[in-house]
Amino acid sequence: MIRIYPVNPYALWNFRAAFAHGGGKNDPVDARLILKFLQDNREHLQPLKQDSPATTELLALTRERRNLVEERVALANRIGDLMSYSYHAARPNRWLGERLLASGFALSIDAGRVRSPTKRPTT
Repeated sequence: MIRIYPVNPYALWNFRAAFAHGGGKNDPVDARLILKFLQDNREHLQPLKQDSPATTELLALTRERRNLVEERVALANRIGDLMSYSYHAARPNRWLGERLLASGFALSIDAGRVRSPTKRPTT
């Protein structure tokens, strides 16, 4: 089993600076220094733990919620913009589009024109 040890990059930078006097970055030398750092400090490092299934599910649900919120905001902005183009006298704004979405109404948008609101079907 491969164990992954997360290491602060500054700790490795300081460790490298103690041994590499001048000169440029060199991958083979850096690889040997990282190996030496891990061998000398393994007892002070904690292996990376895999997320639990509950944490993984929570992360997925949080991402999905964020996507849905962003989609709702984009739709509210679009409704407000379309209404402001269609009804110049009333000049509704994005706040109205947000309220329409939140209240369960949807606008049927066809070719950039706003039709009358229709109630969303209940599930």
